[in-house]
Amino acid sequence: MAGRGAFETHSLLICLPTLVFGGHERMLLRIVSELAPSTARPIRIACAPLPQLLTALDAIPRVRTTIHFGLPGSRWRRRLQSLVGTWSATRSVPRGSLILFAPGVIQVQLANIALARLMGRRPLVYVPMCFPSRIVGLGPPRLRDWATRRLAPWVEAWVTITRAQERLLREVWGVRRPVHFIPNVTHSENEKRLYRPDRAPGVVRFVFLGRFDPFQKGLDWFVRALAATRSKWAGRCAFDFYGEGSYRAELEDFARDTGAGGVTVHGWVATGEALRAADVLVLPSRFEGFPLVFIEAVQAGVPVLTTNFDGAIDLLDEGAWLRVDDAASVVAAIERLADSGEQRKLLEVQAQAIARHSDPRQFRAAVTRFAEAAGLSRRRCPDLAERGFP
Repeated sequence: MAGRGAFETHSLLICLPTLVFGGHERMLLRIVSELAPSTARPIRIACAPLPQLLTALDAIPRVRTTIHFGLPGSRWRRRLQSLVGTWSATRSVPRGSLILFAPGVIQVQLANIALARLMGRRPLVYVPMCFPSRIVGLGPPRLRDWATRRLAPWVEAWVTITRAQERLLREVWGVRRPVHFIPNVTHSENEKRLYRPDRAPGVVRFVFLGRFDPFQKGLDWFVRALAATRSKWAGRCAFDFYGEGSYRAELEDFARDTGAGGVTVHGWVATGEALRAADVLVLPSRFEGFPLVFIEAVQAGVPVLTTNFDGAIDLLDEGAWLRVDDAASVVAAIERLADSGEQRKLLEVQAQAIARHSDPRQFRAAVTRFAEAAGLSRRRCPDLAERGFP
């Protein structure tokens, strides 16, 4: 038997059934790259065969990747594949192992978490958005929220990205287990110095970069607003949409209807490539945690125009000028940001806020505390370990 003060190290499996490699997944890999060199055992990751994801994982030392999840299919087929993949991956690690799930919202992957727990493993959850079901558009809302509250105690510990989301975990979902706050940061601190040169006067380019999700990302209402106000911005502004997702066909139809040069739809590209073409980044989301692309844009010298989603209100007031389903707010924001002086003023305010709330040193310290508390590193963190985790 281990003596007093002994500290058992644990293995970690990360289950990633996602078929999207967006900001949430990139941030998770940023955490993994920080964790991996100091963990007592290699980190195992079970994922789908996404080329971008696999390439990124290959660059992280002491990570072992296996394919346990399938490619796109019908909704029910994807759910079945996700459960079968979770069962298969869970069997590959010893009982008592930690298994990290990374859903985009708290109500997703509940069955996977329950399965891992019933198989004798210890679930952890890294989640950026903890809003109630009525906000995120999942139904039936009352049943979803009831199931989430019932399963929340089965999770050993939680990781989220803002203090606002941490409060939601406590106040809405009744979480009593440890909650670790790990802020989003960019992959390289050097990105803070990559400010774009001043652009020549001309057409103002507004760029969207992310999943083409009509509801969460707000593309449905934003496209309707742009179509209804086309005479206000045509010839003065251009809109570029970078990404992939279920709303791509509607975006391409909108681009065709608008005519050459006004709206362009692209596939996924490197974040820096998209931002080099941008005067303003647009986030018309209905809800967000705190998007990584927000930080990347500001650090690249591109101001961000957003809706007043909770994540932005928690950190930034300036730039939250869009109101969902309000075409007038779109026109007013476009008029304001057509002025390069307004762009610079907004960027300055946002850069100060990002510096306060996205500190790489704070990120590294938070990851270290999480690793020590979870028993993933060789060092002990007495203040957290004594409180029952692990």
